Amino acid sequence: MTTEIDRHVFVIFGGTGDLARRKLIPSLYRLITENGIADRCVLLGVAPGDLDDDAYRAWTRAALKQTGVNDDDLEAWCDDNVFYQTLDRDPGSYERLRDRIETIEEDRHLPGNRAFYLALPPSVFPSAITGLGEAGLNESPGWTRLVIEKPIRTDLKSARDLNSLVHNFFHEAQVYRIDHYLGKETVQTSWRPGSRTQCSRASGTGIGLNPWRSPSLRTLGSGRGRATTKRRALYETWCRTISPSC
Repeated sequence: MTTEIDRHVFVIFGGTGDLARRKLIPSLYRLITENGIADRCVLLGVAPGDLDDDAYRAWTRAALKQTGVNDDDLEAWCDDNVFYQTLDRDPGSYERLRDRIETIEEDRHLPGNRAFYLALPPSVFPSAITGLGEAGLNESPGWTRLVIEKPIRTDLKSARDLNSLVHNFFHEAQVYRIDHYLGKETVQTSWRPGSRTQCSRASGTGIGLNPWRSPSLRTLGSGRGRATTKRRALYETWCRTISPSC
């Protein structure tokens, strides 16, 4: 099966974290290989650790093998499509990240489509979003997407504050939010057959805009033993957001 997806760079902030290792990278790899789009997605891991491309490729292979992935294409995919960029507290880190992305795009003849996935602790969201915006990474020659993973703050005020910061640099159409609270029992109940409760966006906060339209979101938090398979359904929806029709 082949899916038409724009060629792009998929940048994972927290690229060596637990979320990336156990859930995100395995789900992305299965999505990429099962849909025949290995040549359309270049993965760039971003984290504070002082790794190089080869070390991160070895880390990625190990992470995939730990989740049961051990097919013939794994080695080649990592060698051809996985890269790493150190991001520390140095004010110039985001400029170096921008330069690295542009170099990868030039070397791979990519059109400038970029997805930035924040697999980070919520406390780091503001600095990451500000860093991207101030480095000019909120815009590109193609399209740009910002994916925010984890609770969208802790209450109405903090959610509005984060949303305001996001909109300082990104248009709403660029933003995709995944909130772990969608996995909570109260929210899951709203999707049970026969339930009269409907889940709607939190008015005025911006929480629950475009990404919440997907029925696949009901799978979040429904059991860690099936988490990779369930999460893949979410990334299939995300995959559609980076198609020409989005």
